[in-house]
Amino acid sequence: MTLTGAKPTASPSELRTASVRDPRTFWRVSLALALPVGPLLVTLARAIMPYWTSQDDTTIAANIAAHPKAMELMMWIGLPILPFMLITVLGLGYVARRGAPVLAAIGTIPAFFAYAMWNSAGPSDYLGWVMSTHGYTLDQMVTLSNQLGDTPMAMVVGLFWVVVHILGMVLTAIALFRARMLPLWAAILLGMSQPVHLIAAVILPSRWLDVFGGWGMTTLICGYLTFRVLQMRNEDWDLPRISAS
Repeated sequence: MTLTGAKPTASPSELRTASVRDPRTFWRVSLALALPVGPLLVTLARAIMPYWTSQDDTTIAANIAAHPKAMELMMWIGLPILPFMLITVLGLGYVARRGAPVLAAIGTIPAFFAYAMWNSAGPSDYLGWVMSTHGYTLDQMVTLSNQLGDTPMAMVVGLFWVVVHILGMVLTAIALFRARMLPLWAAILLGMSQPVHLIAAVILPSRWLDVFGGWGMTTLICGYLTFRVLQMRNEDWDLPRISAS
């Protein structure tokens, strides 16, 4: 007597599931491609900015007035920066969440609020550009800028922004390393990128240190994460959807 093994037959529900595209692919690929966009836009804006943050108010106003085209280009580049940076911040946390959930939450959730509130005290660059192209004097530009910056809301938002977005990036870099999404060298570069940005913006003013070592390094490592996420299996990215029976 010969026994012949029958081929297993998939159930109708399994066939339906196999025929439907896995929605996790769309979310994984979309987030991977979006991760470096926000930091890249910031890097470009910092590269063409006609003034530097370490300059005094009068010099900044004069440079804004002297370079209206550069300011206009910077405004257009800046238009999608905050939405993409919000995606980047939450995306980094999402990538790290399964390997280091607590650190990912601590590093990214406060940073999300810091970015979301950034313009709540007034978009100073946009205001300066509009005033400079509508006949306001440098003294008027400086006066209004100082009045905006001296409000309690502006001071709270500014301090919260500086502390939280820098500390958040450091913690997020550690979380991504612990989640095995970044090797040690990449985690160190990402963790150092925003402290370097602070140094380049205020302590040792240097546009190119910021472009290549600050925001530029944030962009580079986010780009590295893009390839890591694109190479992931959907099973490692998220749980499958629950199919209706």
